[in-house]
Amino acid sequence: MESSGESTPYTSADMMVKQYIELPYLDRTCDPLQFWNEKKCLYPVLFKIAHKYLCIPATSVPSECLFSKTGILCNDRRNRLAPKKVDQILFLNSIQ
Repeated sequence: MESSGESTPYTSADMMVKQYIELPYLDRTCDPLQFWNEKKCLYPVLFKIAHKYLCIPATSVPSECLFSKTGILCNDRRNRLAPKKVDQILFLNSIQ
């Protein structure tokens, strides 16, 4: 099997990740969003992934609110609700 010099999506992604791994670590005081805005031309795919996951809140408040709502919903008087219905009610209550 001959190896042509053509770039495939896999090889370009592999090269991009290897280049990113070889970068020096950022200082703790640096803003990661600013770093990715500066590097978005070099690593466009990694830029999209970083923006997707850097926007995740670093708090447990939403999950604690969900547990609280579940506790209120699933009480002794509503013990016959099917799990699917509980999921649907909690989903509808989570939309704001």
